Amino acid sequence: MKKLFVLLLCVVLSCSSLFPSVTEAAQVSDVKTTDSKYKAIKWAVDNKIISTNAGNKFSPNANVTEYQLLRAIAKLDPNYYSSSYSEDEVYSYYSDLNVPLKWNGNVTRGQFAKLVAALNGMDLSTVEAVQYLYMNEITNGTSGKKTYDDYKPYNDLTRGELAVFLHRIDSNNILSYEGLQKSATGRDDDKVTLPPNFASSGTVTLKPPSNTGGTATQPPSSGNPYTNTVSQSEAVTIKSDSVIIANGYDSSLITIELKDKYGNEIPYEETLTYKVTSKQNTDLGKSPINQQTGSTFIVSDGGELNFYVEGKKSTTTLTDKITLELQNNSNSKFDHIRKIEIPITYEPRPEVRIEYEYFDPNQKDWDWGDAEKGPEPIQVTPPSENLFGDYKVVGIDKNKKIFIGRNIRTFELKEISYNIENNFQLNTFVHVNISDIFPPYLEIPGYFETGHTITMELFENTIEGYIYSDFNSLYVNYSILSNNKPNFIVSQQSNYLTVRMENVLKLIDVLPNNITINSYDSVKVVKGIYDNLPNYEKLLLMSDKTYADRMQKLIDANFLVDQLKQEQEKNPPVDPNAKHYSKITISMIEKGGSTATSFSGEAVVEFNGETRTVKFTNGIATLESDSNLAYGESEVSIQILSSSVTNSSDKNTFANLLDKPITKTVFTNPVFSDNRCERDVEVGFVVDQSGSMLKVDPENYVGAKTKQLIKQLNENSNVAVRFNTSGTLEDRGDAPTVTDEKPPIYQDKTIQGGTSIAKGLEKTYINFSGDNLPRYVVLLSDGKSSQNQINQIIKDAKDKNVTIHTVLVGKQSKSSITLMQQISDGTGGQFFYIEDVLDLHGIYQKIIDAILCGTTVSTDVCPIDNAFDEAVVKIRYPDLMMHATTNPVCRNVDKVSVRFSSKHGQYQYDLIDRGQGVFRANHPAQMHQTYDLILDVEFLAYDVNGNLVGKKTVQADYLK
Repeated sequence: MKKLFVLLLCVVLSCSSLFPSVTEAAQVSDVKTTDSKYKAIKWAVDNKIISTNAGNKFSPNANVTEYQLLRAIAKLDPNYYSSSYSEDEVYSYYSDLNVPLKWNGNVTRGQFAKLVAALNGMDLSTVEAVQYLYMNEITNGTSGKKTYDDYKPYNDLTRGELAVFLHRIDSNNILSYEGLQKSATGRDDDKVTLPPNFASSGTVTLKPPSNTGGTATQPPSSGNPYTNTVSQSEAVTIKSDSVIIANGYDSSLITIELKDKYGNEIPYEETLTYKVTSKQNTDLGKSPINQQTGSTFIVSDGGELNFYVEGKKSTTTLTDKITLELQNNSNSKFDHIRKIEIPITYEPRPEVRIEYEYFDPNQKDWDWGDAEKGPEPIQVTPPSENLFGDYKVVGIDKNKKIFIGRNIRTFELKEISYNIENNFQLNTFVHVNISDIFPPYLEIPGYFETGHTITMELFENTIEGYIYSDFNSLYVNYSILSNNKPNFIVSQQSNYLTVRMENVLKLIDVLPNNITINSYDSVKVVKGIYDNLPNYEKLLLMSDKTYADRMQKLIDANFLVDQLKQEQEKNPPVDPNAKHYSKITISMIEKGGSTATSFSGEAVVEFNGETRTVKFTNGIATLESDSNLAYGESEVSIQILSSSVTNSSDKNTFANLLDKPITKTVFTNPVFSDNRCERDVEVGFVVDQSGSMLKVDPENYVGAKTKQLIKQLNENSNVAVRFNTSGTLEDRGDAPTVTDEKPPIYQDKTIQGGTSIAKGLEKTYINFSGDNLPRYVVLLSDGKSSQNQINQIIKDAKDKNVTIHTVLVGKQSKSSITLMQQISDGTGGQFFYIEDVLDLHGIYQKIIDAILCGTTVSTDVCPIDNAFDEAVVKIRYPDLMMHATTNPVCRNVDKVSVRFSSKHGQYQYDLIDRGQGVFRANHPAQMHQTYDLILDVEFLAYDVNGNLVGKKTVQADYLK
């Protein structure tokens, strides 16, 4: 029987081989079969290495994100162990292989080359990795020259290019997928020989000068060293965008650096006040003392002024002149900078606007994000009922700034003046909640913003309201009866319209023009009232041209809310209070900054590991997700499909934005981990809110994150201080008291003026309690302060037994770094440095551990691309002169080498450590076999263990 079974099995297998299974190959609709990339693209799609988008479009020119690249490689990798290709799984797997990753964003062609080399066990720098691709015939360059520049390493990798590269890799079985043993630092660069002139933007042939016996001369001096005054052009440096999009939304930072008339820097403790005006009355500020229409007063941070200009909303190009006038300062050394003028252009252009908001149940009180928020309602404490004697407050007229009272005995109405802010919200009034009283069609947004006056009072189980409308002097008495059906009694009516017909028209008028799902109930109530009219009244409204537009508005609104309701039922909205919640809002913005409400179509959105297609309604599309949030920075990528846009006018308006990847980096605030240690300490939080902070922290993330830090430490004794020209106590006490929102600490409006770290610390010390607790200060600043404060700061801290942890933010000079290092070193604290303020979470997490555990933590402050402050190579026959100064932050630099390339290979020299971060060396040029050297030279910094910790490429200066 066994033999018979085996025989039958062989027959079946033999027959099945004659009829191979057929799978339907996916179609690619946007790549022609004659395209040179078609074969590779078809292979990638058929084998599900790279998927198509909506409409079977491959989008060969779209950029590739790092996650998309890793996912495609994982599908080819025979060693990949997981059945899931989620972002977490893929990143976890390849990070364990030490392949060079940046963890977000688009991938450049150069990064792809390094990753491919790493998968084959080769740790290569970008130049060597590109040559590695040539050696393995994965690329021929863009024109066949096979040089580094011809490969275009800095260009973003496209989907079409990725398909071609992966097809060649797979066809020739090139990759071993083994990865690296250690993090990538370029350790195997010497294993790749570069061809002559491979990575050069130019070469130089060293030859002895004809006048070998001559002596070098100094270049002629430029300028007169004895000039004791400077002109305005020499004293004023303006950094700004001269063109801003005219949409009333985008803004541009203007930075003005000033010197006095003798060319001296203005100390950071000194301030100048300027009145800033705009010829176009555009919005100015973010650092105002007094904000007015088209003008504001700003205070300098020493010689530096920072303020924002918002793009004036316009459908035509506008020119503007921003004028700054010095105020209340008669010092003659500022005569040349009393008036400064800056030309600005506002240019209208169509845009795609991407906004991001999120809810995180782990930090419910976090109030910082990307999407713009509307103005918060002003909280007004209502008067007591006895304030007006026999009158009870029953309403409010925000336009007249009055309360409305009713005499309790006679029911006589009376207007009573009371101080009310202009934007008081009616539905926040304490005596009644309008949304609980009126039916949905009177909750229509904007209804109470058009001059209507509402009064109301509770009589047992009946609520009476009076609505005064501007329509034909119509006076309506409205009652909510027990059956909740409204009755209308009209004092007068016009022409032949009945009361019922007129009410329908008036309710249509207050329906919003931009219908959303939030309008569903309002539209349905109005439509219901219309449907209950007698047939002859409905016919009259529909047939009379006078009312055609309004009736069409009702028909369109009813149709649209039905569609939106169906879509909502298929895709119910996420409950933002239940779990993680993120929302991407995409708006089509026409010239002038208004939403293109006629725009309809579809967009493919990639975000947080999801790819979904969303539809536009009234020019807006949204993607909601309840997936776990990706903390930190991440990328939203959208592609609007031209095939889905039916309106030809919109198709022309947004032609340059269709079928192209549009990306935006968004940020989700990370959550602190549970405290590892507990300890009773006293902490001062000293935050720089000088004007220069506007450059590094325009959204005041520091203020929000510092409040979160105070909550996380949760100490009983805290002192919150901000400083600019002076130190100001924000609050003191236990963590809940200090972080309470009344009044909020570290507000945007206080970011202005000069910098005085000493005064901020002084204010902190005098507000410390008398308790015998270890004292710490977390000092955050952009480091712009004078050196003469430092010795006193350190002395005071030691006298008061205070340990100061310093955090330097923004790309800073050597002097600023040194200053903040001195404060931390001198007080026994630690120094931290971040260029991007959004990296603050990781620093604060370390400071929590340092304070509560009383230990030293890793600072990790040396950025590999910013390890060198200075790197210079000069070639003057017969010597190569090399000089480097390391960033003071990078205290772990033990050795610096310089690498040259020539047609005979590479030459690497070790520089001599001269102390204080200075490395120098001279070498005779004639020791080379050839004098053909590539001018691009690489400086390499290593730590004591030989690990590469810094790198910088410069061009050698050839001195003839």
